[in-house]
Amino acid sequence: MEARDFVEGLVGAGLTQTQIADRCGIPQPTISKVARGDVKDVLSANYRRLQALYCEVMGFPPPAPLPSPPAANDTQPGALGEPQAERA
Repeated sequence: MEARDFVEGLVGAGLTQTQIADRCGIPQPTISKVARGDVKDVLSANYRRLQALYCEVMGFPPPAPLPSPPAANDTQPGALGEPQAERA
């Protein structure tokens, strides 16, 4: 689904754009632009907020959390999931 589909579904469920904005923490003008299709590439954080609210309102299970990025000092696993040996 696209972000616009979430907004349309939420409005169809009886929420106003202002209510959607308040519950998602997204400015109402942005919600309006998404609803009109003026914004095609929605920030991933806003997409996830709209998706979570849509799931809540429609009674679906919440979306799975995104995996955490690896820490900068993590070792890269080798072929068998073990750290690679240092090269000489």
